[in-house]
Order: sequence, then C-alpha cells, then structure tokens
Amino acid sequence: MNHLRAKGRASRTLDKYQFCFDLLEKIAKDRGVKKVSDVDLNLIDAFRADRIAGNTAEKRKPAAPKTITNDIVSIKQLVNFCVKRKLIRENPLSDLEIRKPPRTIQPVWSRDEVQAILNKARSPFLEPLIFYADSGARFGEGRWLTWKDVDLEKGVVHIQPKQGWKPKTGEQRVFHMSERMKEMFGQMPKKYRWVFTAKPTARYPEKGRQISERTLLTYLRRIPDELGLEGHLHTFKHSFVTHALIDLKVPREVIRRSVGTLDDRVLDYYVHVHDQEAQNMMKLVSGTYRKTTEDNDPLK
Repeated sequence: MNHLRAKGRASRTLDKYQFCFDLLEKIAKDRGVKKVSDVDLNLIDAFRADRIAGNTAEKRKPAAPKTITNDIVSIKQLVNFCVKRKLIRENPLSDLEIRKPPRTIQPVWSRDEVQAILNKARSPFLEPLIFYADSGARFGEGRWLTWKDVDLEKGVVHIQPKQGWKPKTGEQRVFHMSERMKEMFGQMPKKYRWVFTAKPTARYPEKGRQISERTLLTYLRRIPDELGLEGHLHTFKHSFVTHALIDLKVPREVIRRSVGTLDDRVLDYYVHVHDQEAQNMMKLVSGTYRKTTEDNDPLK
C-alpha cells in the first residue's frame, strides 16, 4: 500500500486496493494461509466464491464480474510485487489465468433525452451535469476541476493532475468548451478554488468543498426515473462519445484527445446503435418487404 501511495494512485483507487487486500487477508486467515508464498489457486477460488456470494453480516453485496476480475488482478499484482522485491522466491500464481468478463451493454441517451434531463436539473447540480453532458468527462475530472483549469478567453478546459489526484489515463489534456459550457462558466461565481462545490450541511458546514459523487448520483438517479429512462452519471460519457462517433462523424483521434480514451476497443465499447434508429431501420425494411409482397400478390 505504501508503494501504491508513493506512485500517486488516487484515493478511490487506494481504497479499492485496501478493501481487496483486507478481504484477502481475512479469507486467508480463515483457511490457515499465513504467507504470500502460499497464496495459491485454491485461495483465489475461495476469494472469488466469497465475492460472488457476498456477506450479509458484513453488508457486502455480491460483487459484479468486473469487480471480481479487478480484485483478482490486484492480488496478482501483490504477488508479483513480492517476487520483484525478492520477498518470496517463486510466484505461486504463475498459472493463474484471468479472463475478462464480457462487457455489459450500457444505456445511452439521445441528445433530446440529455436535454430533457438537464431541463429538470437545478443548481448546484445542473452545472456539473452540463459539464459532463458536453464533455464526456469522468466524475473525478469534474470534482477536481479548479478555476485555474478553466480558460474562458481561449474557451478551453485543462484536465491536469492535482495533489492527491490524477486523471485515469495518467496524462493531462485540453478540450474545447461547448457554447453552453462557456456561457455557464462565465456566469458562475468564482469564490472558491473548486469549480463545482457542494452546499454546506449540518454534517459538513465548510463552504466551497468539492462536490460529492454520492450526492450527485443520488440527485441524478431520480430524474431519469421520472422521464422513464435508464442510466446513471457515466451514461453522459457513453452518450457523448456515441453521438460524436455516430451522429457527428467526429474522427476518433479528436475524441481521444477530448475525452482521454486512448484504446480503440474502449471507443468501440462506447458505440451504441440507438433504439430509435434501429426501429426506423426495421420499419424501412418492413415497409419495403410489405410493398414488394403487395406488388407480387396475384389476388391484388
């Protein structure tokens, strides 16, 4: 964990590692495993089974396949670390094969649906939602955005590391604001360091603190429900990339520079065929088939 902290891993990432290692230690203790050199495939199977089942007493829900895979990768990294630091002689997980779980199709909102969501949102949540809708940014990139990162004169936003946080891709980037975003930034008060701040509460009376992901997620959850839509905060990113690729025909390299997605496989993952477009296509096919059938009807 000290090694990961020294590498500057984000606090949320560190929390995930710590949770994984704590759980590994607990399961290992239950099975009488005391050394990293004894972390074998049987222990991995036990760890995976525990994550699949969850634990009601510990209020742990069954983990998603992607989460379990990430945990197994973390354990393998731990063992590899011990080998490289010569803390153990051999790698007990050298035969471990990690298969990536199939990606689940995520919902995507049309531009009209995004606008309908924004129409229902109110400050101080409206502003960050506009930012995510018009940029395809990740939550952390909005939470850690400072006014020094916003250049209204040039109309660009800088996504760059801060002490205690860095972008997921590890690199800083710059993207151009939409007209709506530029107007919004121009009208927002600039009293505090952070662009998007949370309202003071009895529990957290401090003014100007960073917006909370949980609070924003809770607020956003009810709006799609009211509109009969599926989705969550990350759906803004899916929708942004999908519309840029499919509707606007934006080159992939431009999208990579804008949203920080470097892998073609990841970009492909964000590409969805809109339900309405699919329905229109099927209507067209059905109409052509029906017309052809009617034209060839001998009883007509």
